[in-house]
Order: sequence, then C-alpha cells, then structure tokens
Amino acid sequence: MAELVTVLKALAAGPRVKIIGLLKERALCVNAITARLGMSQSAVSQHLRVLKTAGLVKAERRGYWMHYSVEPKALEKWQAVIGEFLAVGGRPSAGTRGKGGVGPCVTRKRRSRKAVRSPRSARGARRSAARTRSRSATVTPKSTRA
Repeated sequence: MAELVTVLKALAAGPRVKIIGLLKERALCVNAITARLGMSQSAVSQHLRVLKTAGLVKAERRGYWMHYSVEPKALEKWQAVIGEFLAVGGRPSAGTRGKGGVGPCVTRKRRSRKAVRSPRSARGARRSAARTRSRSATVTPKSTRA
C-alpha cells in the first residue's frame, strides 16, 4: 500500500504526468524535456528525481548527458494495480469500513455556532483607552523630580 501511495503522489503533479507522456515516446535528456515543456532545468530535474524514486523512470548515461526513459514493466504493473484499486463493484478491502470491513457510516452532528460577543462593549473600550491616556499625561518626567 505504501508503494501505491508513493506512485500516486508521483503522478499527482501535472508536470510529472507530462514528462511521463514525453518519455513514453522516446528517451530524452533534461534539456530536451526543458525545451518541450518550457520549464526550468532544475524543476525538470526535481520532477525526474521524484519519478525515479517511485520507480517509474530509469536513467541511462550516454556520454556527458543522462537520458531518461519510462520503465515499461513498472508502468504495466501500476496500470493494473491502479485499475484494480479504482474498480467499481468490487468488495471493500478489510480495514476500510470498521472492524469487519462492513458497517454503517457514522456521522457527527454539527454544533451551531453562536455569535461570540466580546466581554467589553465599545463604550467600555473607549473609557479604558481614555483612562490610560489620562494616567500617562499625569506622570511627571524624571528630569523635573527632586
């Protein structure tokens, strides 16, 4: 299940899906992918790293450049696994709904939110501010103290 999550996360970003589409046609280096997608080289490299970690892409050194291509066996495997995972009408796997795999859906009732009033009214806040100002005005400076 952890592998499925990793693969789905790798395919969750739009640019990665586009990269997979390009690499299905033929092996390409980072600069070729950059030119075709209009992305920065570092962004393409980061996306390729995620795809490689998920096992969907393989790298091959050709001279100075690294050429990336799709791992065909991995794509076939994940196509079957994801298709089975998303199949409608299958029975739910254990652990998806309660202890026995079957059970009612439990929902909680939402509480209604009441308007929260501040403890001080606007008039009280003005009085408090006026008191603070009057106190600070009555303090004598240090230089005039004896």
